Amino acid sequence: MMPPRHLLVFAVLLMLSGCAAFRTEPPIERDAGYRLDLGLAALDAGRYREAFDDLAWVYTHCPDHARGAEALVGLAALELDPRNNAARPGVASDLLGRVIREPASPAFVRPLAESAYLMARTLGAPAAPAWVAPEPPEATASPAPAAADSAVPGTADSSGVRVTRAADLLGPPAAEPTHGCGARISREGWIAPRLPDVPGPSLVSLLATAEQARDASTAEAARLRGELEAARQRLAETEAELERIRQTLKP
Repeated sequence: MMPPRHLLVFAVLLMLSGCAAFRTEPPIERDAGYRLDLGLAALDAGRYREAFDDLAWVYTHCPDHARGAEALVGLAALELDPRNNAARPGVASDLLGRVIREPASPAFVRPLAESAYLMARTLGAPAAPAWVAPEPPEATASPAPAAADSAVPGTADSSGVRVTRAADLLGPPAAEPTHGCGARISREGWIAPRLPDVPGPSLVSLLATAEQARDASTAEAARLRGELEAARQRLAETEAELERIRQTLKP
């Protein structure tokens, strides 16, 4: 017969093994590293909607973390990719502005993000909105990020054109528990850098100016052709009148 002390140890081990059996691992769908890999793989394969959904989930669930910063870079690339038929230059400009001003962004990424931001602005994208540090997530569930091709209300720029912003698509940081976000990046003492300015007018404004000049030249050419045709008509009428007079003056 087993001694009482051994029975106690055996009972404790049995209880611990039972607790371990009931302990469940967090669902893989809430693993930020797993979702980041899915999003980047979808982006590489050109499945932009899938990429947006996964990367937006990581970014909103991992604010101030390394995985969130990596997802933000992927989102900016997705919205600026000319192969993406649903790309939104205004959202790309907004996201690139966040990449530049996020303390979690790797230092080596910022020069490329600045160049991409200036390129987007040169191609006519609006400037990124003023920097506002995100508030910490509250204890309530936040709405899911909008899909990549969702229609969202947007804001009007100085010309009155409706512009979709990243905030319209992503929403605030999510409060649902998650794991795999990577190292936490502190904002303490962080001073967000200024966004670079485009040196000169954008290509869109230059193209608009050229189109206005072309339209003005086309209108002027049409006016001159009209005047020339009218002069030809008057000359023909004058010649016909002179011929009639000559016929009348003949003996």
